[in-house]
Amino acid sequence: TKKKDIKKANELFARFDEELKNHFIAEEKIIMSAFRKNNNTLPIVSVLKSEHIKIRSILEKILASIRENSKINTLDLFTILTRHQNIEERLFYPEVDEMLSEKEKNAVYEKIENTGKK
Repeated sequence: TKKKDIKKANELFARFDEELKNHFIAEEKIIMSAFRKNNNTLPIVSVLKSEHIKIRSILEKILASIRENSKINTLDLFTILTRHQNIEERLFYPEVDEMLSEKEKNAVYEKIENTGKK
């Protein structure tokens, strides 16, 4: 899209960036805080937070590339997002399901639904 319509590329990337950041907010502030309230910890949480930092950095580089109309490297983003998704689906979310009660899960779902709605 960038080659054809730089404005559209900026719009698409901005939407992608916002959705990904809302996902990070949901994980970091909502789900992980539910663990802390119950004095639960998972070693994988530090890995996920570290990856969020790396992903944000890559997103900034891509945004700069779009704005400068220079070549975009998306391989790093694809690689880390794939690994991140695997960690979430295979390790993190199954643990969340076991550690939280149904009431806590429902409260988390409700907060996530409201994330990004302003």
